[in-house]
Amino acid sequence: MTPRDWVRVDLDHVWHPFTQMQEYRPEENLIIARGDGRWLEDVQGRRFFDGVSSLWTCVHGHRHPALDRALLAQAHRLAHSTLLGAGNVPAAALAERLAGLAPGGLRRVFFSDDGSTAVEVALKMCFQGWRQRGASGGARTEFVALSGGYHGDTLGAVAAGGMELFHGLFHPLLFHTHFLPSPDCYRCPAGRSRGACAFECARALGPLLDRLGDTAAALIVEPMVQGAGGQLVYPPEVLRIYREETATRGIPLVADEVATGFGRTGRMFAVEHAGVEPDLMTVAKGLSGGYLPVAATLAGEHVYASFLGAYEELRTFFHGHTFTGNPLGCAVALANLDEVESAGLVTRVRERGPLLEEELRRRLGDHPRVGDIRLLGFMGGVELVADRTTKARLPLRDRTGHRVILAARNAGLLLRPLSDVLVIMPPLASTDDELEFLVDGLAWAVETVLGPNPRRPRPPAPAVPRRGALDLLPSPRCSLLRDRILVTGTDTGVGKTVVAAALGLAARSLGRSMACWKPVESGATGPDGDDQALYRTLGLAPPLDRWPTAAFPLPVSPHLAAAAMGSAVDTEALVARLRGSGESLLVEGAGGLLVPLDGTTTWADVALRADLAALVVAPDRLGCLNQVFSAVYLLRTMGIPVAGVVLNRHAAQPSDASTASNAGELARVLGEDFLGTFPGLPALDPDGLRGAGVPLARRLWTGPEADSAPGS
Repeated sequence: MTPRDWVRVDLDHVWHPFTQMQEYRPEENLIIARGDGRWLEDVQGRRFFDGVSSLWTCVHGHRHPALDRALLAQAHRLAHSTLLGAGNVPAAALAERLAGLAPGGLRRVFFSDDGSTAVEVALKMCFQGWRQRGASGGARTEFVALSGGYHGDTLGAVAAGGMELFHGLFHPLLFHTHFLPSPDCYRCPAGRSRGACAFECARALGPLLDRLGDTAAALIVEPMVQGAGGQLVYPPEVLRIYREETATRGIPLVADEVATGFGRTGRMFAVEHAGVEPDLMTVAKGLSGGYLPVAATLAGEHVYASFLGAYEELRTFFHGHTFTGNPLGCAVALANLDEVESAGLVTRVRERGPLLEEELRRRLGDHPRVGDIRLLGFMGGVELVADRTTKARLPLRDRTGHRVILAARNAGLLLRPLSDVLVIMPPLASTDDELEFLVDGLAWAVETVLGPNPRRPRPPAPAVPRRGALDLLPSPRCSLLRDRILVTGTDTGVGKTVVAAALGLAARSLGRSMACWKPVESGATGPDGDDQALYRTLGLAPPLDRWPTAAFPLPVSPHLAAAAMGSAVDTEALVARLRGSGESLLVEGAGGLLVPLDGTTTWADVALRADLAALVVAPDRLGCLNQVFSAVYLLRTMGIPVAGVVLNRHAAQPSDASTASNAGELARVLGEDFLGTFPGLPALDPDGLRGAGVPLARRLWTGPEADSAPGS
């Protein structure tokens, strides 16, 4: 189908959320086809920086290798099983992880699908919990929330939302909620200026709760930033007052961290800015890194205890969703949290957020149509106004924010406005160059639509970085163990055995316990395999009784060699043996990644299912660049971690133009994934192998996320 065909199909059938379809023109209809890093590409091949993290979810960007790998690996184990009366491994592990990250005593985790459903769970827990605590609990039906608050679009969440534009139509269907003034420091409800107020908006809570008395059920707030209400950043003192007033009266505080959680504001959770501990907390969006819909409601023990009792007491929380605790989503969420922590993204956002705000102010702060720039971490907005002095809003019919984000697309920047607030929500892993691109593109788009700033020269449109196939190959090293590695090659006879032996000996000299095993070998002259015999001679082979080699004399693909002997390679047993072992292993493959072992299963499949990283060995000769890049591309596509690439130069190999340039090109394209060149050795003695392997081993086992090797 052509790009125009995709636009037509979309307009014919897709009803887009928050979109007036009658005015939705074909030229506005961006059809995304793929993503990589922090960039998206549409069906026309145009690239866009994802300036809103695909609705505030994609923490790292797109196609992160560790998250890809976790998703694919879990799909090989279990796609879904119900959490109603049963558990699954990823859900249990994620619940434990969230309980460890959450503030205070939020140790109980109830999974759901998205932010709105997580809020529904919290509201129902508050209501039912009060009824089951007796006394006046049955009368507690009145919730308190903030004007301008947004908690989702299901009916319970709508009732707690304070956005008349979105929710006013549905008032007849909603339970009653009392709304406090929004803590909007730009348009202060008390008429104060930012930094010079007594937090009157927050102090209105105490008198309201006193009036409600025994009818008050809970207060729900978005901590530190009201997102959909206009990216309104408020002081931590306001959140502290909310907590003090509710705690004094024993009223639950629900912190809606759906948008603010997992580093978005420069803290793991936004409540940490104020040092408060809520009674319940909702999380979603960044939890799975933008891969799958996963959400959770975290509750304190006192909330959980009110639901315990004999079955006939009917204290059970009768609530759940079909995909609650979905194993795929939970597995990728765990990998996401691993990467957030190992990459130091929370600290990075805390440090880079003020710099991003400073640059936005430098470029746009004095534009006559920019009223306010507000940011906390990587969450904020630029508010456009008709008049900076009076803060008068632009006419709704002009759709100014919408026109600016359409202009931004011409600069390669994908944004979404909240009316006339331009949302700033880049992926947390955005590089400094990408943040600069975001600011440049936004400034250009604002001046394109609203005219140049008379105080400074109009900026040029930023150049969208070009992207080719080779740009897909380098990637930050995943925070994965590199002690279980498939040593594969770009072909047969490229030196996998020699490189594996050298790395095994070098690892031991660096204090790592490492064994080498070749599970399957064709063209073998001995019953246990020729390569395994070498490992045994060097003292690297694991015990033969537990790690046997299937050796076949015919020098063809393993599945054909086995068939010629009236046998077959048992790949299920091979995967089970590898997965069930905690030993450090260099597993030598047969040939390359796509060599069939049983007719359908390849070495790449084994690596994926057995949680092995892959080290690619290539001969230093003409053609190796294409072979290496093809192998690495396959590994990236399948989500198999790349442990590294080694170039092997045979002892008697003459030098030519390709051998003079291969190593440099591999280093240029692959970066730190290129471990170096293995020198040709005249003899395979242990000392020579060990000496040649040490430089490669140091690079392999002292990466930024790997454990430091002794002696390195």
